[in-house]
Amino acid sequence: MLVLTILVFITLVLKGNMYIYYFVNYLDEQALSNFLEKIGFNGFIGGLNSFITGFGLGEFEWPKDAPTSANSLFNASGIVFMILGIVFSKPLADRYGKRNIFGIFLALSAICLVLFNFYSHGY
Repeated sequence: MLVLTILVFITLVLKGNMYIYYFVNYLDEQALSNFLEKIGFNGFIGGLNSFITGFGLGEFEWPKDAPTSANSLFNASGIVFMILGIVFSKPLADRYGKRNIFGIFLALSAICLVLFNFYSHGY
């Protein structure tokens, strides 16, 4: 389990470092910008800046380019889902066993990574 956990963390570091490369080099910047506008992300950042500067503080420094913003939103979403996973891990582990739950979700994660390789980039 220790070796497997270390390998999982190594994989997480490698995945995390390749995300920004993926967002910058493989995704269409205009499509990302349109997506961020459509879901209200840009409005949220604008509102946050208005709120902060309303207190006399400096403007919230947010990257202006769409790939960096989309990558940040992607990572933040991952953190939210990680927190949800932590909340549900205890009841699932109590019911089905730690080893079984770890194995199931590790396999699910591996399947998602494999499927990601078959995703068409639209080229």
